[in-house]
Amino acid sequence: MSDVVIPEIINPDDSGMVLGGKNYLTTPTLPFNSPIDTHLESQADYWAMKYRTLKGKPYRFRGVKPQQKRAFLQKMLADQSQLKTYQKSRQAGVSENSVSELLFLAQKYAYKKFMYVFPTLPQLRVFVQTRIEPAIKDSPYITKHLDKKKNSLQLKHLFNCDLMFKSGSTPRAGEGADIDCVFFDERDRMSTSVLEAFKEGLSSSDLGFIRDISTPSLPGYGVNLSFEQSDKKHWFVKCDACGEWQTLTFPESIVKHTSVDGKHKYWCKKCKSVDRINRDTGLWVPEISTVQMPWSGYQVSQLDCPWISAETIVDKKNRMLSQLFFNYVLGNPYIGNNLLVLQPHINGCIVQGLTTLNKTGKIIAGVDWGDVSWIIIGMVYQEKLMILHYEKIAFIDPEKHHQRVGELIEGYHVDTVVCDYGYGRVHNSILMKNFPGKVWACRYNDQHNSQLIENVWNERLHRVTVNRTISLRVMARSWKLKEFILPASVVASNPL
Repeated sequence: MSDVVIPEIINPDDSGMVLGGKNYLTTPTLPFNSPIDTHLESQADYWAMKYRTLKGKPYRFRGVKPQQKRAFLQKMLADQSQLKTYQKSRQAGVSENSVSELLFLAQKYAYKKFMYVFPTLPQLRVFVQTRIEPAIKDSPYITKHLDKKKNSLQLKHLFNCDLMFKSGSTPRAGEGADIDCVFFDERDRMSTSVLEAFKEGLSSSDLGFIRDISTPSLPGYGVNLSFEQSDKKHWFVKCDACGEWQTLTFPESIVKHTSVDGKHKYWCKKCKSVDRINRDTGLWVPEISTVQMPWSGYQVSQLDCPWISAETIVDKKNRMLSQLFFNYVLGNPYIGNNLLVLQPHINGCIVQGLTTLNKTGKIIAGVDWGDVSWIIIGMVYQEKLMILHYEKIAFIDPEKHHQRVGELIEGYHVDTVVCDYGYGRVHNSILMKNFPGKVWACRYNDQHNSQLIENVWNERLHRVTVNRTISLRVMARSWKLKEFILPASVVASNPL
């Protein structure tokens, strides 16, 4: 993206075509001050418009000011699919919309338990105090149904339902929680083990709602996992000049209007008309419509927000790192060349005719716990890491995965083992007891403001804290520089 070129304006033509194939309709919206009919209250979007306010104004999806033009949020709120995922940019209004949904669900489903999870307690405290509590306080109707005796930071009894707010910094917060719906806000900043602990609390619920809400980080991780298992809806807007329906993308949808004021504008990708894209309304169109996907998914970009100009988007591109621009502004996962490991990189580390039978260096192992667990064992050899064994542990009870890992630790005479913290908390405790001094629990510290660069080893707790992104970069760099040795015999005996 460093070589992005914003095109200069060219002469438009009048050709165009409308979106064909299917009739995609958004939920009808209302003018800013319109009353809400009672019979529409069963829909989450209309319920929010009747009973919620935002910054002292009625909660609407259409208004006079640019910040009030939020039509793309209405269908997202109206959608009451069991599994719903938002792969989103920052500052798009999705979290505020999720507050509306949480309150609506509490009103609709009596005697249910709802959990809202944030990565850290400070983030959770700010969210509850600046989003949840004002939303309740500013609505006489909602306030009337709040139990004043059960109204704390982490628990609010509303509409005969329990609304619980917890930090996702440790899986222990989700253990033993019997819930009916869970919201994961900024999911990518939580470990998989935390998510699984909270999801386990849905096992006995007849509702079983999950809401994945996050600015993405890497492809195939966090919210991108659920989005890739969804119908992948994108927001289509119409060019008033030629009638073409299109998604706004960067840099294709932006032009530098040099002939007028030199500023960047949105333009039609088909007819090239400038400032003729109607960003006030649009259609959600699924990328996958021929099969039923498990998740209902929405991709949200700052380009979809009518209050954010093209000039602002370009300014952010010029001053932000590519990773942050893709994640925070475009709402897309980003890996970059420095994190990408391809098959040729792995093939370049394969060595023929090398034996791994004799121990000549320190033996180390890494373990990733889950319903499917992985272990990789290596040996320090000529200042590189020779991979001795890797194994997918999938066909035994997950509660017994530590037994297989223990067998491999003994069989390969492993000196040091670094295991995933969280999901494997019980596994790690057992291994630490069986192999004293050898086993370390690894946890990530990936908060946006984290200054963690070097790994931090806690000798007392036998815990190591690492920055996930940096560790992935180091790993990718090692493959590319051939700092790993992968004997061909190991590859042959460990097919994946």
